[in-house]
Amino acid sequence: MKSEFLSLATHQIRSPLTAIKGYSSMLLEKDFGELPVKAREPVRTIMASCQHLIDVVEDFLNISRIEQGRMVYEKETFDLKTFIKESVDEMRPNAEKAGLTLHLDIMEDSPLSVTTDKNKLRQIFHNLFDNAIKYTPNGKIEISVFRYHDKAEIAVKDSGVGIDSQEIYKLFNKFSRTHDAHKQNVAGTGLGLYIAKKMIEAQNGTIRVSSPGLGKGSTFNIEIPLAR
Repeated sequence: MKSEFLSLATHQIRSPLTAIKGYSSMLLEKDFGELPVKAREPVRTIMASCQHLIDVVEDFLNISRIEQGRMVYEKETFDLKTFIKESVDEMRPNAEKAGLTLHLDIMEDSPLSVTTDKNKLRQIFHNLFDNAIKYTPNGKIEISVFRYHDKAEIAVKDSGVGIDSQEIYKLFNKFSRTHDAHKQNVAGTGLGLYIAKKMIEAQNGTIRVSSPGLGKGSTFNIEIPLAR
């Protein structure tokens, strides 16, 4: 009953949020005429805040789908190397805007074919990449793709705030965040990594995290079985 209520409530919330975002965008694009200079920044704030709420609503919808067993996975076979290159190119401007150095290392010459839901994998990877940006005040992010036995592996390594060994177990729990995460990014919900874990495990993959400690960065690894 809780999951059904959550699903219904978030669906009802999403529609007006989409309308608010759409009309804010139209105002900024001058579809209704010239927008006064003083109004532009407030409208941008409205649109950014609305997008944040839409992201939160989508997280809740994903949780309700997962808990009710309604999450649909549309699997296809594709080359993981090409996929990661394209995904990194999409996210590169965000890293550059944050003043971070971004390095991509593909450690395999031959294709790494995997069979999984490409859109879900993109969501998972973007979540890890986005977290790396949020929790790295300065420094670099390194993405690597390689073969490990009969699996393909993606590693997202950052030089950010790191994770206390006593709190690392919290990261993949629902609504759970580490103590230092609250200091760095107050807007987080503690849902992204929980959803990522559920999605990747439903497709026979795994996700794990390691960190040398606070102030020493962290590394998230995704493992996906190679296509046969």
